[in-house]
Amino acid sequence: MKKLTALILLFPLLAASCRKEEAPTTSQPNPEPAPEPAEISISISSTGFSDADASGETVSITEFSDGDACGLYILNDGKITASNIRIVASDKAGQIAWEPEDGTALDFEEGQKYFLYYPYQETDSMEDLVAGTADANTTAEDLFAGLVSGWTPATDQSDQEKFAAADLMIAEGVAAPETGGTVPVAFGLTHCMALAVIQKPQTVYDFEEDYLRDYTVSYDPSFTGRTLLENNGTYLCLVNPVSAPEIEVLFGDDGKETINTGNIGAGTYRTFSITETEQCSLTIGDYYCRADDGKGYIIPQSAVSAMDNDTQVVGVVFYKGRHSKDNLSDYTQPLSAEGTALGKDVHGYAVALTDANNGDADQLKWSSKAITKPDDADWTLDQGTSTDMTDWNGYYNCCRINGFVTEYDGTYTMADFPAAFAAANYGNRRVDADGHATEDYGWQTRFIAPSDCSGWFLPSAGQLTEIYNCKDLLAGQIGKINAIITDSSKEYVRWITSISRYVWSSTEYWASPGRSAYAVYFNGGTANWQNKYGVSNAYAVRPVLAF
Repeated sequence: MKKLTALILLFPLLAASCRKEEAPTTSQPNPEPAPEPAEISISISSTGFSDADASGETVSITEFSDGDACGLYILNDGKITASNIRIVASDKAGQIAWEPEDGTALDFEEGQKYFLYYPYQETDSMEDLVAGTADANTTAEDLFAGLVSGWTPATDQSDQEKFAAADLMIAEGVAAPETGGTVPVAFGLTHCMALAVIQKPQTVYDFEEDYLRDYTVSYDPSFTGRTLLENNGTYLCLVNPVSAPEIEVLFGDDGKETINTGNIGAGTYRTFSITETEQCSLTIGDYYCRADDGKGYIIPQSAVSAMDNDTQVVGVVFYKGRHSKDNLSDYTQPLSAEGTALGKDVHGYAVALTDANNGDADQLKWSSKAITKPDDADWTLDQGTSTDMTDWNGYYNCCRINGFVTEYDGTYTMADFPAAFAAANYGNRRVDADGHATEDYGWQTRFIAPSDCSGWFLPSAGQLTEIYNCKDLLAGQIGKINAIITDSSKEYVRWITSISRYVWSSTEYWASPGRSAYAVYFNGGTANWQNKYGVSNAYAVRPVLAF
């Protein structure tokens, strides 16, 4: 019984002991998980170079494209916590997006400062160029001072990619408020280099005659030790304003100019123009040309080296001013009803670079047949031109021939006067001697007369004689034009070398003006009368004009 009693007493104690150890504790709520840090998103833009002369204009050259890269530095509590993170541009649906190259997200932290430079340089080369210490007041200029001062733009900046690689820019990022777990950080890169904008060098030929427009030659320059980016007719060169190198410009035959870049500050540009002026006056042997606006202008013969196939030279000056024996021509009246008039002032005369006929196989008669009265085939008619073999009234003569055709409308046409017709239509001829459409004279198109001259006409005997007297000079000048022409007209651009040696004038022969006219012999310079329509009297035609 003792034993049992003891067991009974012990059991309740054990039970009481178990109940005390398993008593429930007070319940606690689970802790909230820490918020995910916001990620930064990067946007990058660049400012243009501002005008060093404070005009308010800017020049923007570098544009970011797929694959461009910048280097990012992050500072926290005045210490560099991330160095030279490569931020790469990618084209996403036509928009440039910037992201870390390795795809790692960049977490935003309060108090961080962000600094960026472009173009990216490998880390090894950046170690000694970025400030080793920083504080809360550090700026992009402070951090990248070594990089900027030691930056040497490449001498080859000849294309957009090479130019951009030389265009060092830096910026400090500006963070905007968080939106949807992202903090936008914007970088406005500013240029650390200076920009020299070099215009094409020019020579201005300043004519002393007020009625002549000055002629300007622009040159494609080269640069000693440099190859520069051409942009809208100018050349761009990035230079470090700390070292401010000189740029030597070479142009023309022996032109040289040195540009001093010491007066251009970082982030600014300055335009440099190189202009030489050469005084000149209208001279026999100068070139008469047609401009893009259709009007005529003079190129002095000293500028021939600047001409090329695109220069629309139409003739060579063989006399300056109005000749005293050009006393019947009325240049205020057009040669034909559809023509244009020069006006009362004549400043000179020019001879064409080619014959109006297609070489020796296309020699022309003065008239295609005997020109007689409609009701009397035995009555030969003259056309009322001058008969003075020394005068300069070629324009008057051609006006008289046109007037004759008008008077006998329906009986005769200009095609009945092949020499005058070919001269007047030089540059615009679209029919053959029989009036049929042809493209045989298409090569003459480049020699269309300017709109503000007399138009081409058949010269008088006196004018042709003067051309012959200047043959050495004129032949040489025409030869220079032949050397620069590359189109189909080249074979025709030459001195007068017709097989007959004769060239028709518009002057009728005084003794028999209905049957004969003067032709000048270009193997001696004499003016001889010839049958207008004889079987063997087909000669060359060399047009002239007054301007």
